[in-house]
Amino acid sequence: MTALVALIDSDRYAARGLSLLLEDTGCRTVAGDTADGVLEKTGQKNDIQLIIAEQRLSHGRDGLNEALALREAVGWTVPIILLAARLYVLPATVGLLPDIQAIYTPVDIPVLLGAISGCIKKR
Repeated sequence: MTALVALIDSDRYAARGLSLLLEDTGCRTVAGDTADGVLEKTGQKNDIQLIIAEQRLSHGRDGLNEALALREAVGWTVPIILLAARLYVLPATVGLLPDIQAIYTPVDIPVLLGAISGCIKKR
């Protein structure tokens, strides 16, 4: 895999750990705590092939909304993986919008890598 994966997470340590995991599989990563933060780092390029976002971000922000904003900026065909704690109820829109997959945390690494691989192969 040489895909560019965008990570949206307000926990920089979690984002760094996920970046390292993805880089070990051959992906390139760009991380930010908002859609705008990711776009600033990519220079508005549309080569993002996958968005991974934590559902609950700091300051009451919603990871799904940030991921959708990023997807709107880079192309509506980019799939989203939403990481969500089991105790939070996922919005009903997750099942209604195309190419959004939710994975509960703590993440089972083989499940996450399988989902990432499946999303990238579709593109």
